[in-house]
Amino acid sequence: MSGYDPVSIRVQPTLARLHRESVRGKPFTMPFATLCAALRIPTEVRARLLRKLVDEGYVTEESIGQVRLTEAGITMAASPSARPMSATAP
Repeated sequence: MSGYDPVSIRVQPTLARLHRESVRGKPFTMPFATLCAALRIPTEVRARLLRKLVDEGYVTEESIGQVRLTEAGITMAASPSARPMSATAP
């Protein structure tokens, strides 16, 4: 078994996208559904991903359906060491 976790592999890309949107001068809150749609995150993974992001302190849930990046989320989004290594063929 490869240890593939469809939620964990989406944490950093989700945070990076939310951070990029914030950096562009848009509000720091964003509809989570819009964020997931932009990243093509499957519907069945979204609730678990949101719970993981909130539980680990990377985002806060704001008004209904909105998320806000926290300082921990900004750090994770900007950290090159937090990005998953891409697999390379031998």
